[in-house]
Amino acid sequence: MIRIFLAAVGVSCVSCAAQVVYADGDFAAGTWGLEVFQRVEGGTVTGVASLSGQPGTARRVASAVNGAAGSSVIGFHRYGTTLATRYEPASQGPLESISMSIDARMVNGFGDGQGVSVGLKQGQIVYAAGGLVTGSSGSWIRLDFANLGIDQFSRIDGQPGRPDFSAAGQPIRFGFVTSNSTTGGAYSIVVDYDNFRVVARRPCKADFNGDGGVDGSDVAAFFVAWEAGGAVSDVNEDGGVDGSDVEAFFVVWEAGGC
Repeated sequence: MIRIFLAAVGVSCVSCAAQVVYADGDFAAGTWGLEVFQRVEGGTVTGVASLSGQPGTARRVASAVNGAAGSSVIGFHRYGTTLATRYEPASQGPLESISMSIDARMVNGFGDGQGVSVGLKQGQIVYAAGGLVTGSSGSWIRLDFANLGIDQFSRIDGQPGRPDFSAAGQPIRFGFVTSNSTTGGAYSIVVDYDNFRVVARRPCKADFNGDGGVDGSDVAAFFVAWEAGGAVSDVNEDGGVDGSDVEAFFVVWEAGGC
């Protein structure tokens, strides 16, 4: 009965898949952009293709920090130039969290190597979250950043503000951020990066109670929230809680997953 009714009213699910994956292990020069941010006297960042990946091509990132105390230099390595490599919240739905993994290997340097974070650009603003270091062992290591939510991202330029993960947010490009700073004294670090992978996770509307499964308990949980007028039950994200949200919920629930 529900299936027939929903088909008749033509309800559709904008985004039923739970995640979108962006990955690149080739690091072709035309696929990657670079934006550099400096503080105090700053320094330089470069990114070029290197044939020393595992396997194939890597992205070789060289950071050089100037000698003034408090200087730092940050590079946002931006992935993709096509619409297929850009996340569109308006058509693909809101986001819940971002995860990233990338391999790194020190080529030249010392100490902690380069700092690495998850990066994204929305509009003209670059944000970063997480914070790991490559180290200086010279061996390939895997850097993993799991389930970073909106509150964990901050603007690279130091100004207040967070990205907009809602369906009303501007398109998003992903990438990774490298950083180095000094308390005094100039130096340089060179690191190769390979096997970039970002997972953009969307809320699973079918798993309404968040227990990892899609079953009758999700229906019960949805109606409790819907009858209370809770904003979480605005499944179709039109700003109101009404019968159209019931229809939208059953479309994704009957699909059996996210």
